[in-house]
Amino acid sequence: MMEMAIEINETEDIKEAQEQELEFTIDDERFVRAVVKEQGEKPVVKMISTRLEKLQEAVRGWIEIVAAPFCDDLDIIINEEGKFIEEEKPNFFLPEYDDLIVGNAIFVGFDMETSDHVSVTDEQIASIMKYLKENEITNENINKEDYIHYTIYRM
Repeated sequence: MMEMAIEINETEDIKEAQEQELEFTIDDERFVRAVVKEQGEKPVVKMISTRLEKLQEAVRGWIEIVAAPFCDDLDIIINEEGKFIEEEKPNFFLPEYDDLIVGNAIFVGFDMETSDHVSVTDEQIASIMKYLKENEITNENINKEDYIHYTIYRM
């Protein structure tokens, strides 16, 4: 499925674009189709803004971008300091990195040619949903601090 981007300004056009899950721009703010996995909730497909402030609001803090280990051209946007914030809870495992994601996570496509985030494809959505199901956290007694990794570099 090829993703399309359109420039729109009217409410009816916005509603139609959202229903068709197209990328669109409103007043220089770009929206893309993403999978959003809030902590303790099921993942949902929705249109999100790619504006930094909106992404920070969605993950409740500074963003960190992690390359998805299970799918090419896919990024996971998370809260960079999620493991250090008491209110944030474990969300799902990333076994390829011997890690877990804490707090909300946003899955977006990545275009290597433009170095920009793009809408996730239907195939990527299927991969994300399968991955999240296989790596869901079923034990609430997980200590997120066990997954804090430090690296010390010598100069």
